Amino acid sequence: MKGITDFALNNSRTVILIMLGIIIGGIYQFKDLPKLEDPTITIREAVVMAQNPGMPVEQVERLITRPIEEELRTMGEVDDIKDSTSKVGECLIHVTIKDEVPAEDLPATWKLLRNRMHDVEPNLPKGTIGPMVDDTFGDTAIATIALYSDGFSMAEMRETAREMRERLNLMEGIQKIDLTGVQEERIYMEFSNAKLTQLGIDTSVIAKSLKQQNVLRPGGRLNINDVEIVVETLGWFKSIEEIGDVLIPIAGTQGSIPLRDIATIRKAYVEPIQNPAYYNGHQAIVLSIFLLRGVDAVGFGERLEKKVKEIEQSLPWGYKLDFATFQPTLIKKSVHGMLVNVIESVTIVLTMVMLLLGFRIGLIVGSFIPLVMLFGIVMMSVFGIELQRMSLATMIIALGMFVDNAIVISDDIKVNLEKGMPRRDAVLKTGRSLAVPLLTSTLTTVFAFGPIILQIGTTGDYTKSLGQVMIILLMGSWFFSMFSSTSLCYWFMKVKPAANSDENNQYDPYQGRFYQVYRKILEAGLRNRALVLGVVGAAFVAAIYGFTLVPQSLFPPGDRNQYLVYLDLPAGTRIEETDRTVRKFSAWLQNKKENPEITGTIAYVGTGGPRFFLSLSPVDPDPFNATLIVNTQTSEQVHELVLRTRRYLLNNFPNVRGRVKSMWLGGSEPGILEIRLSGPDTDVLTE
Repeated sequence: MKGITDFALNNSRTVILIMLGIIIGGIYQFKDLPKLEDPTITIREAVVMAQNPGMPVEQVERLITRPIEEELRTMGEVDDIKDSTSKVGECLIHVTIKDEVPAEDLPATWKLLRNRMHDVEPNLPKGTIGPMVDDTFGDTAIATIALYSDGFSMAEMRETAREMRERLNLMEGIQKIDLTGVQEERIYMEFSNAKLTQLGIDTSVIAKSLKQQNVLRPGGRLNINDVEIVVETLGWFKSIEEIGDVLIPIAGTQGSIPLRDIATIRKAYVEPIQNPAYYNGHQAIVLSIFLLRGVDAVGFGERLEKKVKEIEQSLPWGYKLDFATFQPTLIKKSVHGMLVNVIESVTIVLTMVMLLLGFRIGLIVGSFIPLVMLFGIVMMSVFGIELQRMSLATMIIALGMFVDNAIVISDDIKVNLEKGMPRRDAVLKTGRSLAVPLLTSTLTTVFAFGPIILQIGTTGDYTKSLGQVMIILLMGSWFFSMFSSTSLCYWFMKVKPAANSDENNQYDPYQGRFYQVYRKILEAGLRNRALVLGVVGAAFVAAIYGFTLVPQSLFPPGDRNQYLVYLDLPAGTRIEETDRTVRKFSAWLQNKKENPEITGTIAYVGTGGPRFFLSLSPVDPDPFNATLIVNTQTSEQVHELVLRTRRYLLNNFPNVRGRVKSMWLGGSEPGILEIRLSGPDTDVLTE
């Protein structure tokens, strides 16, 4: 251990170069280090879906859902079938993978899951579509952009949204872009049964005629003078007029009649409406942007804002683009707040050290703090640790611990110099005598935080960086206290030897007024052992009792200026009724007289929308469900708005089960209670 201090004193230029390298490298890495709001969590969940249109729910459960579940249970990697829902014509199964499966092995696990679902497919009833596996259930959108307009149809908005997606996909760092709220178009033909009967035309004849005409087949290639010409067939329909021109043969005659004369042909949107989305009450198409892992969300957000403004300026007048949710702003706010806390902590510690130990020692200790912090930034970049809530909070926690190493080293060197020891001997003596004790105390704390790194599951993913950053900073502080702090004390510390200190008269630094008072307190405590033990015991009992009165939660409430509203209508409600309910409720939210604190809303009808928050699990699609995200001016207003929204839903929508929730911290949603009822059939469960 003596070698570190001895090497530093003998190689001052090397010490200076290393310190400058850490300072420059730390500042440079801080700019490029990925910044996130929360730690990255591995979502070990996939959704398996199968459809057989028209099949009764009992048969779906018996013939489709159960065979799929049985096949899933044969996989050793499967932890639980979290949620299995059978509905008329379809089933939806949520599968969770064991925490013991490493994150890097998940792609192979998803592939195995698909292979198992392919194996069970022949055993399912004829006409079954799937099973299909969606392993992107855990993807989180960094931003959602609402496209809405005044005067443009949903079909025109759909084409505009697709063009926007193509332009945005050119940005570096984007993984994918999904569209929500798109309304597809169909060609509808309406017939008069009386007229068809009169002409003797069967609908199968009409379908056959349309199929024969609407043909897209390869026409081959022609080689003319060594030039290859592709021949294209032109049999497919390009307009409604061409469909109306199709001649339908009349049974029993040689004649035919145009389709337009026996049918009304029109283009319209798919009925019923397909999971619409509403932004601030306007029907919209939402573009959900997903980033590649490791991309700096704050830097990408700045580029995305510029790109969206550029696209909006190029769109026809009447189109509007707004960010429904925008994570980079929240991330920047969170990171900035934590950085301010770090700076405040450094300032407080530096001020206290200067007041108690003197100006020069205060500067030496003060320079030690940013050096260790920047060293931590460099090592975080090496180990792939992002700047996020947990890592920044750990820096603040660790600061109060690792600064002790520099204080102890500086103070001991000061005492040695006051005793009249030569400067080099005083520094080497400190390095030799304190290296092992400081390392022991540091390792004690390191081992206390070490198990956090070994924790598995979503909670382990969320808290892992706490243990990693703590170990990096504490071990770095011990090394630099032996390496740089000793060098700085050797170069800059100026201490006058005490007047009564010489080689024959040993100087005692503990004769000051403070130490004399402290000595009296210790002596009084030793003389009254029973009283001291009684006070300590009573304090311990009081602390245990007080702990039972403290609300217990692994993570504190969230600080986002957002809250969620889930609307559950009675099962079987048509999506049109759900849509009307959402539009009426959104109108109340947009009422500035009733809710002046609300800045915007985004509503998804029949679906939970994209996952915009890592620990938020979107609800399964159902025509009688809806999800709304409400943005507020400040996070302090959320609690009151949650209560107000609950009261409004209870008073104005008695047939709706409304769940209003503020945001949360951690790897999963807190406060969820799930009850499972098992029985031989649905009749018993209904009772």
